[in-house]
Amino acid sequence: MISTVSKKTISENARKLQEEDKKLNYTQALHKVSQQFGFKNYDHFKASKKFNIAVYSQKGGVGKTPISRNLAIDLNSDKYIRVDYRVSMYDKNFIQVFPKVKEYDKGIPKTNLSVVYDLCTYTKFDKITNILEDIDLYIIPTRAHECGKGWNKIIINSIHKIYEYNKPIILLSFGSYNYNKKEDITLLDNLKFKLRAYTNIYYFYLPYSTIYNDDNVYSKDFLEKIINFKNRYDLDFQAKSLSQIYHLTKSNKYRFQKIYNEYIMFLSLIERIIKKDI
Repeated sequence: MISTVSKKTISENARKLQEEDKKLNYTQALHKVSQQFGFKNYDHFKASKKFNIAVYSQKGGVGKTPISRNLAIDLNSDKYIRVDYRVSMYDKNFIQVFPKVKEYDKGIPKTNLSVVYDLCTYTKFDKITNILEDIDLYIIPTRAHECGKGWNKIIINSIHKIYEYNKPIILLSFGSYNYNKKEDITLLDNLKFKLRAYTNIYYFYLPYSTIYNDDNVYSKDFLEKIINFKNRYDLDFQAKSLSQIYHLTKSNKYRFQKIYNEYIMFLSLIERIIKKDI
């Protein structure tokens, strides 16, 4: 299983343990706290955190940022990084690191930490090869109706773009707004048949849900600011994940039970792929 405990949690608990037991040094405290969370030691914990996920599609408006943010929060990754050239200066990478730091840099450092990368539609792959070599799993989100003729060429082109890196790919199909599940599944099955020559691609259907509506996901302050075009690429640091929304109230648990259960199945698929249990 992927560790859903963050390095920050381990570190904070280690500091507290040191305050309680003055004989422990920081390294010993890290090992003890890691054991409390079910790991053999701190090294075992760090090994469990080394996964990198990239969410990408050449099609805009398919939910790359929402699904990236959800995964970063619910998998408790060490970082969420959004790469976007549209708001950069002098053709540099524009990097937004969630939740505390916003950075501008010429390049993105290679990392062994657990990171979820939100790669925008216009990402220049030739400038981030150091990242692409480190990705453990790619996720391509799409609206279900876009799996049909006329749209699926963009999906296929997106797969072509990342297939050369020989990493697992999940094609995540969101249900359409009219929520015709039978039609959605048929479109996805037809696309699977068209892509049958490709190996290492997994398909997952997640029905559309109002849980992704702006008023559920974003804070009121952010929604008021987003009207301003200059702020449209800002991150909402108060944004909630699907899991957080579900657990917020009893009413939400009733309303979103089905979508939550299927989302947990999606997280389970990610875990199995990364841990090579599939």
